[in-house]
Amino acid sequence: MNIIARLLKIKNNEVILAIFSFLLFFFLFSSYTILRPLREVMGIASGLDNLKWLFLATFVSVLLLQYPYTLFVSKIKKEHILTCVYAFFVVNMVFFALILYADATSLWTGRVFYVWLSIYNLEIVSLGFSFLNDLFSNAKSRRLFAIATSGSSLGSVAGPTLTAFLSMHCENYMLFIVSSLMLLFSMLIVKILRVIISRNNICYQDEFSPVENARELKINSDIYSGIKAVFKERYIFNNALYILCASATTTALYFLLMDAVAAYFSDRAEQTLVFSLLDIIVNSFTIFLQLFITGRIAQRFGLWPLLVIIPLIMFGGFMINLWFPSFIFIASLMTLRRIGQYALIKPGKEMLFNILSTDDKYKAKNFIDTVVYRLGDLLSAFLSSLLTSFFGILGTSFMGILLTCLWGSIGNSLAKEYRLRESEKTKTNPMQKV
Repeated sequence: MNIIARLLKIKNNEVILAIFSFLLFFFLFSSYTILRPLREVMGIASGLDNLKWLFLATFVSVLLLQYPYTLFVSKIKKEHILTCVYAFFVVNMVFFALILYADATSLWTGRVFYVWLSIYNLEIVSLGFSFLNDLFSNAKSRRLFAIATSGSSLGSVAGPTLTAFLSMHCENYMLFIVSSLMLLFSMLIVKILRVIISRNNICYQDEFSPVENARELKINSDIYSGIKAVFKERYIFNNALYILCASATTTALYFLLMDAVAAYFSDRAEQTLVFSLLDIIVNSFTIFLQLFITGRIAQRFGLWPLLVIIPLIMFGGFMINLWFPSFIFIASLMTLRRIGQYALIKPGKEMLFNILSTDDKYKAKNFIDTVVYRLGDLLSAFLSSLLTSFFGILGTSFMGILLTCLWGSIGNSLAKEYRLRESEKTKTNPMQKV
């Protein structure tokens, strides 16, 4: 344990937390990335011109789900939210497996699945980080979040690797069965983490044990609670703008990549393999950064590098793409974007919520991670389609340049405000230094 603690720059009593946090996100992302290559292939099969309508359907679905979700979280205890939502998605995957077993060629099944997986990804990851935010103080989050997200990278290698293997030996419906098993394992890890905390009492968020708080607390929520929480104060609103710009930039790149893959690879099996290989490359590089670099950066320099470096790199990438567009360059730029997403942006973004109240974590955070994120996707999808029709890929690249400027500026502002808020909170609550 001492060797692991020294290697990862954490405390001895945090090693067990680090291991199970790592495993939690390993299983979550294995579950998601097993299905992601299948989603991309189904997206191309539905027609590239229809992708923007799939993004619209995703956004509308997220909006429609906000009311039942906020009603649900207001009626049950906080400790049951994650388990119930994950169990709901397990049942969903069983239904998809049965439908694909009956008919694996239906275009409409593919379209529904494309929308569903986009929602699934956001919900399971958002809830997973909300759970960890309840366990970790500000100081612990800087040490442990990067380790937790490295589990997501290893899971994102294992997922597409399993997909590449299973797609050669099994029908697609089996992917849903394997994915559901991974999600069930993540639910088990959550239970184990709760037991560890309650028995050892080694981690605090406030003066009370987070497990005790979870048993007593319900989230006060209504249909407008997420919106009201976002507009309540500038800090949370800037969080929303940051995510809006990040998702819009990624979608602009995504459309460029989908066009390039469709142009270079016509066979579905080849397309599945290309997307799987890109996933493996991204996450193989990300694991090293998350385990040995991200935490050290956060502890030494704060959140500024985590929030601003990738917008700067993307700005340069879109500038270069104006003059030298190619499949290799776009694929490389998307690879860098996704490495940065998991190694830098994701840990930094989640740390931003650590200093907020429990209500804001479950209301504002969920609204930002779902509705705002998909709004960025939607706006970018339609703008990319419109600009491409008039100016070709140059239009999308120019939009990306403007977005990254705004994105980086907001990230810089958030990093400064987080540092001020953290300093104030540490003065009033010494436990945050732990």
